[in-house]
Amino acid sequence: MAQPLAVTPAVILRAEELIPAQPDPWNNEYTVSISTRYTEHGTLRTGTYRRRLRTPLVINSLSLETGPGILSGSDAAPFARITDGTVTASASTMIRIQATLDIGDGHIELTLLDMKEGGKAGTPVRVTDNAVYVVNGWENATVSSLNIPVDDFAGLKDFIRSGYAGRLVDVLDVRVA
Repeated sequence: MAQPLAVTPAVILRAEELIPAQPDPWNNEYTVSISTRYTEHGTLRTGTYRRRLRTPLVINSLSLETGPGILSGSDAAPFARITDGTVTASASTMIRIQATLDIGDGHIELTLLDMKEGGKAGTPVRVTDNAVYVVNGWENATVSSLNIPVDDFAGLKDFIRSGYAGRLVDVLDVRVA
């Protein structure tokens, strides 16, 4: 049985060390690549994660007139915003919002998710046009609801289809004053 020539400890970074949170909804995508050499003089090999990682978006207040932008691309105008919501915790919390495209009839479903893959989820809300939607969390969620005006449904639909293979997820860092 072959033995490794050398064992080098890997450096593991948490997401917040690698990708810092930001208040602006545009230019919040990162492509992550990792390069390594298997031996001291070996060939440098690079692997790239197949999905784009998105910056956590800082939400400082849920009662804003125009609302912080979410679910956006490189343009300064987001596809959707948060204008109000209900937070039941006294401390800040992180949640995810998922936008899933149904290619059958072209609608989008918005869902609040906890931070664990395959974890708790709220009831999906069907989005079919530009309008304000109330997206509810799961039972005993710290963010029980968000009011989300979708300002550019057609743009969001095209963005999810072309760049995210039908599923776009933003991490929201909801900060309570």
